[in-house]
Amino acid sequence: MEATGLRESIELTAGSSNTIYPDPEQRIARALISEAEDQINILNNEIIRVQRLLDSLEDRRTQEVARLNKLRIVIAPHKTLPPELLSQIFVDCVGGNEVRIPPNKSTAMLWRLGLTCSRWRKISFSESRLWDKFFICGLPPYSKTSEITHYILSQIGNFPINFRIGEYPSQDKTFVLDLFSRYSNRIRGLSFWVANSISKHLYTASYPSNNLESLTMTVFDKIETSQYTPIISALSAHGHLQRLKLMGSLIHGWNHVKFDKIWVDSMSSFWAHLRSLTIGDGAYISHAALATILQHCTRLVYCDAVLVEVNDSYQMPSSSRTMEHLRRFAIDTRCSCATLGSLLDFLICPELKVLDFRTSRTSDNLWPEVNLLNFISRSPGIQVLQFKQFPISDYGFRWLICGLPALVTFDVKTLTPIPETALDTIRRENLVPHLEAMDVWVASSRGISELLESRWPALPGTQGLSNIVIRISAQHYHVEKDQFEALTSHLIKTGRRVQLVVLGDRIW
Repeated sequence: MEATGLRESIELTAGSSNTIYPDPEQRIARALISEAEDQINILNNEIIRVQRLLDSLEDRRTQEVARLNKLRIVIAPHKTLPPELLSQIFVDCVGGNEVRIPPNKSTAMLWRLGLTCSRWRKISFSESRLWDKFFICGLPPYSKTSEITHYILSQIGNFPINFRIGEYPSQDKTFVLDLFSRYSNRIRGLSFWVANSISKHLYTASYPSNNLESLTMTVFDKIETSQYTPIISALSAHGHLQRLKLMGSLIHGWNHVKFDKIWVDSMSSFWAHLRSLTIGDGAYISHAALATILQHCTRLVYCDAVLVEVNDSYQMPSSSRTMEHLRRFAIDTRCSCATLGSLLDFLICPELKVLDFRTSRTSDNLWPEVNLLNFISRSPGIQVLQFKQFPISDYGFRWLICGLPALVTFDVKTLTPIPETALDTIRRENLVPHLEAMDVWVASSRGISELLESRWPALPGTQGLSNIVIRISAQHYHVEKDQFEALTSHLIKTGRRVQLVVLGDRIW
């Protein structure tokens, strides 16, 4: 019992007492130390045994996970979904955008589709909607850009493609010419910069199987129109070109599209096939030159041009021109009132649906109101009217509305508020019954409120006036603030989209 008591006493006081034990107690302490060391060795051995068991179990688990993943692949969506459905998923997720060469982070996902499995790779490379638009934007050295481009085009299917070539690659004529010559039979759309360094090489190249349908050219530096009209001739030689867009570089000043009249007349078959013509974004044309071109355009559907008063060799045609297929006519006018009026008198557009004047101020601050109203009377099917800074009289406004029975969108920025009498006339006579969207500047809440109330619910057989922008000067708004806020709240509650814009000193 005495030895047992000493063992317990030593255990209890170990590490907390400065007592110096005699030899008998020290022998007992050494025995306790030996026992503790033995226990530690036993536990260490047990830990090693258990760790080996855990490692073995972990290895078995890893094997089972790998086995499970292989088995799941058998019924995985990319193995079981029909190719058509997978293609649609790919298009919905990453389609619709340009394929950038070289790729960046935002377009890298498309390139990773082929890394999932060989089936995904085959489907992704055979889906034309993923690879129909390319943006080549590589910087020097061009050899790398060329290598990537040719590799991708060799892998995908032989379907039509569209190229947009950035500013820098277009300066390397070898790369661009090689691209044209190798893939001219597949290129349907082409957009590139034209500079002095490349223009002469482009129109001397051969395009034996050209199927080009859309061409966009941006003039990079000051070159004469005569330097790129041969390019148009060469690229449209096979009669497939339907869309032509000419732009300029604002950095180097506006570019006057000054086609030689002899060339215009000699290209009558080209103009006859054209369905869309755009001259803008840094480029402009004279009204007489545009009229001369339109004389040859028998199938034109879309026309968008910047008009500037310039002296050139063109004269306005003596007779009017009926554009039977024209659906959209958009003009940014910077010419005189008489010049614009003569162009409006020249055109007859019985099937016109959209009329858009982005800048409705002439160089002499006059407006050909009579010419415009006569033009609209010859185009009764107009559905969208978009004018900016529209200087029209009260009489002209009423006449305008009466002449547009099919109008759906009225987005006309008048220079003065629309009078209440005009809004009352629209309401009483049920004018423009198909109107769905309206953007107006008013002087008070009464006229517009009564008009909108009369169009809710919608007139029989119409969609109803449901998208409204009401503009009011700050002065008038403060007088009728409560009325306008109540009107806005009511319109929102009836499910219509409404925006109230309070105008300051600067209008539009």
